[in-house]
Amino acid sequence: MICKKCDYEVKDQDKFCMNCGEPLKGDDGEVANHANEAMEKDEIAATSVENNETVADESETVETSDEQSTSDKQPNEYVEKTKETAASYWNFFMASLKAPLARSLDKRSSDFVYGYFNIIVYALLYALSVYFVKRSQTFLTSNVSFFDNFIQPFLYLILSSLIMVALIFAVLKFVMRAESVSFHDVVARYGVLYTVTIVITAAYFVITLTGMIQLSLIVATLIEVGLYMAAIVTLLTLRDETKVSFDPIFAVIIVFTGYAIFKTLTIDLYGDMFLRSNPFL
Repeated sequence: MICKKCDYEVKDQDKFCMNCGEPLKGDDGEVANHANEAMEKDEIAATSVENNETVADESETVETSDEQSTSDKQPNEYVEKTKETAASYWNFFMASLKAPLARSLDKRSSDFVYGYFNIIVYALLYALSVYFVKRSQTFLTSNVSFFDNFIQPFLYLILSSLIMVALIFAVLKFVMRAESVSFHDVVARYGVLYTVTIVITAAYFVITLTGMIQLSLIVATLIEVGLYMAAIVTLLTLRDETKVSFDPIFAVIIVFTGYAIFKTLTIDLYGDMFLRSNPFL
């Protein structure tokens, strides 16, 4: 059998020319329609594949943009939380400064966190003061070690404050039987009363920058008085939680005796850091 279009020899049972694709027998219109339908199906399949690829690309783009927007929001959330925390601490600090005793008696769940903040701020300011005093005294002779004259005093002051809190808590818990008082309660009460001491310490820091050593010794003494007063007031205001009738004067003596033992045990390690700037520490 010969193809009418290209004269190519084909088999009798073939429906299309193997050379040019021309329909060979049967209803030409039906065969052509089948061919057209096949072509249309191929075009639809190709279009569907392209559409699926386009949708996948768009989905990837949307996911990428969502990830970028999420990553952009996270730093903003951290900044907002930091601002909120700073504003809350500032409100706490100002309220404690205006009425330290009244604010310490106003129990709030977040007070122990601000109490720790106050201890850290006090230690930071005092350690910086010690560092600048040492620098002013050895300006022309030798260099001043930042670690020895700031980092170590900073850590020592935090430790000494926590030791005082631990002693107060131990006396309240085991001597005066204040079962409802927790360590955080003592930190909150004692930390609130640190606020006035922080202001005095800030003044001490400014005075040390000016080089007025004699005046700085007076202010350093006020700082020590403020710390001991905070311990006494903490004990007196928490005695209502106790179940045993124990004179608070003896409680104060026990606390200060324990603190004096701590200072004696550590004087060889850290005493020289403070003696030049504060002979009473």
